[in-house]
Amino acid sequence: MQDKSIEGIEFTKRALIFGIEHSSYERELISKVLSAAYDIFEGREIEDGFQLLLYRLPDLVLDVPSAPQILAKFISRAIYDEVLRPAFVKDAHVDNTHAKETLALAFATTHSTDERRRLEHIWGPGDGTSVEQLKEAVDSLLHEYFENPNPIDAAAAVRELNAPSFGSQIIKQALRLALGKNTAEARKNVIALFSSWHKMNLISNFHMERGFSNTFAQLDDLRLDVPNAPQMFASLVELAKAEKILPQDSFRA
Repeated sequence: MQDKSIEGIEFTKRALIFGIEHSSYERELISKVLSAAYDIFEGREIEDGFQLLLYRLPDLVLDVPSAPQILAKFISRAIYDEVLRPAFVKDAHVDNTHAKETLALAFATTHSTDERRRLEHIWGPGDGTSVEQLKEAVDSLLHEYFENPNPIDAAAAVRELNAPSFGSQIIKQALRLALGKNTAEARKNVIALFSSWHKMNLISNFHMERGFSNTFAQLDDLRLDVPNAPQMFASLVELAKAEKILPQDSFRA
């Protein structure tokens, strides 16, 4: 007879590694799969799979430095989904510092009232569950950028969203914020941000141009709060062309 216990542990291990190596959308799917598989596997096979990952963390962090933080979220979500016993964060064996960090983070998350309210959406807006969440996350990361212009941090935040189809919305919102601030510094910073993303191939040319076009279409509304929005937008278009973010034959405001 085939040993199902090995199947369950191996399935859990492979699923978690896949999630750790990918992004929010895939992690949400893995959490749902583990929840759905709970009744398939016998005994504590899923729990043993999580334990195996704790042992494997020293190897995983070589490729994914954030593996302890990600696994802590998987543990927290699994406890919320009743896939793992709450006592797992205390009973699990710890034989390396990364595992200790993971369990400490999971304990703090599952024992925080504020955090427990968010466990269902622990993977954030990139889990594909809510467009509104995505919009809120984009707004947050852009406000953070304008307060502290760091294109690298902003790029990391966009990657974490794992929403490539949302690129034009990100560009449009960044342009609207820059226009709303009505300063030369804001316009300079937003073009620097776009230039950085363009060089990284983080936002496609299609979404870059569409974001500008959608903003252009809303200039009449923007003028209500920022009367000189059309003139500032025209300057942004020219700056974008100079940085080769937009084609030279693009529209002119």
